[in-house]
Amino acid sequence: MSGQLDKKIDNWRKKLLDLSKRNRLINFKPTKTKSLPLQGSKVSSIENLNAGRTLYIRKSKKDVEKENEKGEIEEKTVDVKLTDVRSNELLPTRDRENAKNSLNNLRVFKNRFSRERGIDSFYLAVSFLEWYESVDSDEKINSPLILLPVDIEEEIIKNKERHNYKITYRGKEPIVNPALKKKLKDDFEFTIPEEELGKENMNEFISEIDDNVSGGFENWQVKKKLVLGIFDFQKVSLYRDLEENRNEIKDNETIRALNDDYTDLNTDVDV
Repeated sequence: MSGQLDKKIDNWRKKLLDLSKRNRLINFKPTKTKSLPLQGSKVSSIENLNAGRTLYIRKSKKDVEKENEKGEIEEKTVDVKLTDVRSNELLPTRDRENAKNSLNNLRVFKNRFSRERGIDSFYLAVSFLEWYESVDSDEKINSPLILLPVDIEEEIIKNKERHNYKITYRGKEPIVNPALKKKLKDDFEFTIPEEELGKENMNEFISEIDDNVSGGFENWQVKKKLVLGIFDFQKVSLYRDLEENRNEIKDNETIRALNDDYTDLNTDVDV
């Protein structure tokens, strides 16, 4: 009877995880409303975030004063280079107005998910796996590999070169994308050792996974790309709960009765 319940629990868990390319955790494509890609992958920024320091969003262009041919001072708008970005700043790939709109959308969606579903949905993806479904496929798939739980708040920033938003670390451990982990295990028999990941060793963990996939799969590689985004983990939370509470579920007298095991069910009825 216990074996039958294990099979049912496994089936429930399987139905909760969408492993198709419709799932953004499997086939990520940036959108203006639910993601903001960032330039580069500055290790110092992530280290500052992990240490509890606040990160700020740099505007992609800045106004500078330059002298023209007549010797007059003119104000011009120039692109911000990644080398100009400080260790406590992140630089969007989008222009100032689009980045501003994306940040507002991310804040709105984060708050809505928290209020209506009671779940955390806002993460900083710090690496992506680029992979192919088969050796004959020409379609490159991008899947977030590691997600760092963060928060976003709107705040008036005195520095005019920054957007009025700040990013803070929620204090929880980084997460290996559970949908990707399941997909790789089922389809390619490749296991990601999630228990080895911690916020102090993310870079080493990423390098190890990159070595493993590039050595075992043609054209697969891990890219250290940064993306702020909304990732819906509601069903993933249920998926994990079923595994973490498997024994309690199997011991529950009501669940056992639904599986035709009435041994522990109290059937006494007072008349």
